[in-house]
Amino acid sequence: MFEALLPIAMLKYGGKFTLREAWVDGGLADMFCIDKNYFTTEIEIKTSLADWNADRKKGKFDYPRPHVHRFYFAVPESLVDKKPTWVPRSCGLISVYTEYDGTLRLDRAKIVKKSIRPRGSEPVPYKFMERVFGHTNRRHWDLVMKINARG
Repeated sequence: MFEALLPIAMLKYGGKFTLREAWVDGGLADMFCIDKNYFTTEIEIKTSLADWNADRKKGKFDYPRPHVHRFYFAVPESLVDKKPTWVPRSCGLISVYTEYDGTLRLDRAKIVKKSIRPRGSEPVPYKFMERVFGHTNRRHWDLVMKINARG
């Protein structure tokens, strides 16, 4: 689903950078976008209702979080109307259409509900971005090394 969300994330919130599996504020973000003004958006990808409900205790979408200005759940179109009641009103929702064969339709990904950015939010500092990019880079190369070691 990451590949399906990348274009919408880049257009709406990326502008500058969109990272996959970035370590942010004590948790792993499926997607983390930084816009040209250094405001951030985290997108958490959920593939089933059980997967969605498993996030209830994580608290990653509770505000205020120092380095996350907007938070979205991205779900298959079939789950949009099944949003759990525990999801805070400040969280946004992205719907991704999936064909019967599992093909994701980029032309049908859309923001169903906009996330609310907390008032008085400040852009993220350069030091924070340095840390996030460094961690993401290390995770990438650790994975490459593990794959290469398998032969």
